[in-house]
Amino acid sequence: MRLRHLGAATAVIFSAAACNSMLDVKPVAELPRDQALTGPTSARAAVAGMYDALQDNEGGNYYSGNQVFFTDVSSDDVDWTGTFTSFADAQDNNLRADNGDVAGMWNAAYRTVARANLVLAQLPSIAGIPAGEKNAYLGEAHFVRALAYHDLVKLWGGQNPGDPGVPLILAPVEDPTSSTSLTRATTGAVYTQILADLTQAEALIPASQTDPTRATRGAAIALRARVELFRKNYAAAESLSTVVENMGYDLTPNYADLFTAEGQITSEDIFTLTFSAVDFGEEGYYYLGRTEVEPSEALAQAYQPSYVPGKLSTWNPTDIRAQVNIFADVNNEICGGLCGTKYPTTVGAEDIHIIRFAEILLTRAEARARQGGATKLAGAVADVNRIRKRAGLDTLVFGVDLTTQQQVIDEVMLQRRLELAMEGFRWSDLVRTGLVQNWLTAQGAPSYQALYPIPRRELAVSPNIAQNPGYTR
Repeated sequence: MRLRHLGAATAVIFSAAACNSMLDVKPVAELPRDQALTGPTSARAAVAGMYDALQDNEGGNYYSGNQVFFTDVSSDDVDWTGTFTSFADAQDNNLRADNGDVAGMWNAAYRTVARANLVLAQLPSIAGIPAGEKNAYLGEAHFVRALAYHDLVKLWGGQNPGDPGVPLILAPVEDPTSSTSLTRATTGAVYTQILADLTQAEALIPASQTDPTRATRGAAIALRARVELFRKNYAAAESLSTVVENMGYDLTPNYADLFTAEGQITSEDIFTLTFSAVDFGEEGYYYLGRTEVEPSEALAQAYQPSYVPGKLSTWNPTDIRAQVNIFADVNNEICGGLCGTKYPTTVGAEDIHIIRFAEILLTRAEARARQGGATKLAGAVADVNRIRKRAGLDTLVFGVDLTTQQQVIDEVMLQRRLELAMEGFRWSDLVRTGLVQNWLTAQGAPSYQALYPIPRRELAVSPNIAQNPGYTR
């Protein structure tokens, strides 16, 4: 990863970058706030700039790379075999405040927030854009800001509402020195803002806007379901997931189709970033090009319990997802071990499914399972069976194969792990469920590594931001 110090918490400029596929217009290039939005053309460019920031294809610090596989390296699903110290520290759960990739992720998320803030602040006064189109853009900005803040709070914020979360910046920052007064909002306050943004997104984006490569009403509701699951508001997570299902989303019949074709949109896509060899995504590049990111032996055993770690010849899974996601390089032709094949191109042309219907189905299954009661548990098993069936696995019967609430929860979490493997979910799932402490103990790592450190440079320019416990400033 290229290491950059961007001061993103106070940044209000747009970087020059390749055109995002969302709009056929280039993002605004390095213009100060008072010049950025001057008319319809620059306003539309500013909207495109938000999606460009989510990609961060110049630095690989957001969904073009680190948000997906750096966080997975922190978990038990993915191993780092390369030479970058910053990734090795994630592999060992030995992060420090000077980790450049952690800083890059923080900066990328706040850069995205800054671009959304600029749209929200200036777009309402721009003439020449039809009201419906303007409302849709504002809704998209609310969605993008909510997504970025959820990415921030789930990595750097505490689990309880009163715990320190992350700084809330809700307007363009005109005075760079204002960073000296920044403090961390509570986790509860951050989630309140996220939900407020998503409510606005749902209200402003028209139902007719259904392209999953940009924010839609369905994406806003789906992200709300995800957020409510993190908040342990299980009844809301369940009901919102059902709303999403009723909007027409469904599992695509062939799991592999989600990952094999650039720009291929399926019934499962709710919010997707498309990449090309120009808008370079680094997932396939690091899994199959550099082969420095690899699925772990533990993940392989989760797919196939009979697999013997270190004996590649024993890898023979019946789970279709395992066949798509992992290749045992017996002849040492690619990676010399377990190769990650979920992203099958090395030229950066893979699409990244930020929200897909399988996640929402598993969200509902987990929400039902954690509420308990025979009806909810049977419903959770029914949801899981849809996931299992596509994977080529036998379906299960509640009361026969699974008889207790904990057994249902365990099955839901297993299928969530297997379905969403190598998509950037595992670390935050471990943290939100408390299972991260088991992993850290097995690693011989201190418990405070469950939260990422606030980057040292951010602390230097924002002295009122408190570091997470255990880390030095």
